[in-house]
Amino acid sequence: MFYTLKNKPILGLLFLYYLVTWCVFWHWRSMYLAMNTFAANTRQKGVPIPQQVIHIIRGGIGQGISAFEYYQFALYERPLSTWWLYVFDFQLPYFHTTFQSSSISQSSQQFISNKAVFAERLDKAKGKPIATIDCVNLNVDWPINDWLAQSSRLFIKPLSGSRSIGCVSIFQGSQWTCCYLGDVYEGEEGLLKLKSLLPHGKYLVQPFLRNHPLLQKLQMTDSAMTIRIISCSNDGICEVIMANLEISNELNQRLTLFAINIENGQVELDDEFLKRAFCNTESGFTLPHWHGVVEAVQQAHALCRDIHTVGWDVVIEDNDVVLLEGNINWALNAMQITHSEPLLTILSKASNRYK
Repeated sequence: MFYTLKNKPILGLLFLYYLVTWCVFWHWRSMYLAMNTFAANTRQKGVPIPQQVIHIIRGGIGQGISAFEYYQFALYERPLSTWWLYVFDFQLPYFHTTFQSSSISQSSQQFISNKAVFAERLDKAKGKPIATIDCVNLNVDWPINDWLAQSSRLFIKPLSGSRSIGCVSIFQGSQWTCCYLGDVYEGEEGLLKLKSLLPHGKYLVQPFLRNHPLLQKLQMTDSAMTIRIISCSNDGICEVIMANLEISNELNQRLTLFAINIENGQVELDDEFLKRAFCNTESGFTLPHWHGVVEAVQQAHALCRDIHTVGWDVVIEDNDVVLLEGNINWALNAMQITHSEPLLTILSKASNRYK
C-alpha cells in the first residue's frame, strides 16, 4: 500500500504543498474570475459585494470551496453552518466510492456499463428500453438503407461512453445526412470521414427519439429532452429520490436544468428561462406520463439492486417513456444546483444505510 509510516512525511509534504498553493494562489485566482462573472448579478439579488468577499474567503480558506461553487450552489442564500452538507468538486472522486455499495456484482456492472446488455435485459423484464435495430462495429460497412427502412431517422451510439461522444443522428434526404457534434456529413464520402472521427468499438443503432409535444415546445433543437432521475435501493426496495428536467438551449449541448417534484412530476420554470423562451409557455406544468417514468425507473433498478444509487436518463415520447441508460457516477452538481436542500441531506433522508 502507498500509505505507510514510511510515506507519512511525503504525504504530509504533498498536503502542505497543495494547501499552500491553494491558499496563496488558486483560491484568489478563482475568486477574481468568479466575481468578475457573477458578483454583479448576485448583488442585484440583495447580497452586498463585501459580504460576497467575506463568504468566499471563509469558504475557500476554511473548507477549500472555490468561488465558482459558491455562486453555482447559491451558498450566499444558505447559512454557513450548512455548507459542509454540499458535495464539492474536490470531493467527487471519493463521494461515490463512499456512498455506493461496497461490492457491486459483475452482472450489475455490465447492466449499467453496456448499453446493449442494458437494452436486452430490460426488454426481457418487460421494461422500457429503446428498440434496437442493429449492433455494428465501426470498421464494417453500415447497411444504412436497411436501417432507414425500419426508421426514417436513426440514432447511433457507442455501447459505452459519455453522452455526446460517438453519438450520431442519420436521416435520408437526397443522400444520407449524418449529424455529429454540430457538424454535417453527407453521402458515402461523408460517412467515411465521420467514421474516422468516431471512437473505435461497437455501436447500437436505434430509432431517433421524438419528444412529447409539451416538452418539444420548450427547446428549439429536436434532440431528446432528458430527465435525469435518481433512485435509491434500500434493502431491495427501489425508490425515486430526486429528478431534473434537462432542456437543451443551444446546439452546443448546453443544458438548462429544472428540479422536478418527484411526488407529482411538476416543474417550475424560472423567469430567466421564460424571458428567453421562443414560445408562449406557463411557468409551471406537470410532466406527461410521470407515473410511468417512476415505474420504469423502479423496474430498471430492480435489475441491479446491489447498486445503492443510480442516475437514470429517461425520455418522454408522445405515448410512452423510454430509458436511455443508468449511471453509477451520476451528476451530483446538477442535482445540488436545482434543489434547495444540500445533497447530503437529501441522500441521508432517502438512504436507510446512512440515516
